[in-house]
Amino acid sequence: MKQLLEFIKNRKQLVKIFAIVVFVVIVALLLFRPKAVQVVYPTQQNLKAEVYGNGTVEAKVVVPVAAKVTGLLLSLHADQGDLVKKGQVLARLDSREVTEQEQQGLAQRERSTANIALEQAQLRKAEVSRDQAVINARRYRTLHEKDLVAAMEAEQYQTAAKTAEAEVTRARAALAVARRDQQVQTASLGTTRSRLNDLIIVAPQDGIVISRNQEAGAVVAPGMPIFRLADPATIWVHATLDESLLRDLLVGQHAVISVRSAPGATFTGHLARISRESDRVTEEASVDVTFDTPRSVARIGEQAEVRIQTLQRTATLVIPAASLVFNKSKSGVWIAQNGRLQLRVVQTGIKDPRGLVEIVSGLQQGDAVVVASPQKTALFKDGQRVRIQR
Repeated sequence: MKQLLEFIKNRKQLVKIFAIVVFVVIVALLLFRPKAVQVVYPTQQNLKAEVYGNGTVEAKVVVPVAAKVTGLLLSLHADQGDLVKKGQVLARLDSREVTEQEQQGLAQRERSTANIALEQAQLRKAEVSRDQAVINARRYRTLHEKDLVAAMEAEQYQTAAKTAEAEVTRARAALAVARRDQQVQTASLGTTRSRLNDLIIVAPQDGIVISRNQEAGAVVAPGMPIFRLADPATIWVHATLDESLLRDLLVGQHAVISVRSAPGATFTGHLARISRESDRVTEEASVDVTFDTPRSVARIGEQAEVRIQTLQRTATLVIPAASLVFNKSKSGVWIAQNGRLQLRVVQTGIKDPRGLVEIVSGLQQGDAVVVASPQKTALFKDGQRVRIQR
């Protein structure tokens, strides 16, 4: 009986020892088991680098439409947001006073026309009288030379001929004055009609009305804007971006534009202008990006974003940018090779907005590139045992 108890006691001790050994083995396996890592393999893809900027929709050319004369704004024929054509009537000023002046000018011109007709008749009469007086003077001079009439009588007809010639000269002068008066009246009528035309305000160019500054009943002065007009073809996005991104920018590069009023929609454009001066405080520079297709519904001042395509690569080796690690000025990646980690220095190229980066040198397509968070990669050591997680 005593031996049986001793055996049972020894067996319990052996079980405890065995359990402890198994526990130690399991812990050792867990502690020294190769770390599981996720990997990606470099692939060949097309890449494009983009520069991002945000800004507002602006108009390159904004034309204020104003009256040329002071007057009462009688009616308006356009409103904010309307598309207008060159020469289209936008507003009218009160024209009653100028219309009356036009009627007076017409009457005065008609009177000057009648005066011309009268003076022309007087001239013809004077010319007939002169011609007759000249004939009479010649006849009596001939009679006097034949001693058929007295010298005094011949001299009277000679004087009458000279008087008739003077009357012709006077009639011609009077006709010239009448014609000059008609020219003055015509010019005055033209001025009045020009003023009348100035009371009709028309669009100076095709465009969109971006603001209406006055209403009917207001008295406007010369130069006071009634409308502000912008040409849709000159509407662009004025954006700002970090000056460190200017190196690869060139006028004419393709761009994609997003505006706040059209969420989810994009519009194609191109880089039209690059500022040559940066903001000294924000260290940003401005660019202007035009729409390839003019937008008639663009809102001036609307928030917008631009992505300018600067560089492009075809069938180049790429990896996720998140797999890169940085050591001072060098870029590298962790490679899982033969069950161990290896830090590989790589030369990178352009970055794609999809989160891909070009590998210029340092990798091949079959290399297993480890992808992990910065917190995990900070604990990696060269030569550390790892296993690829499937």
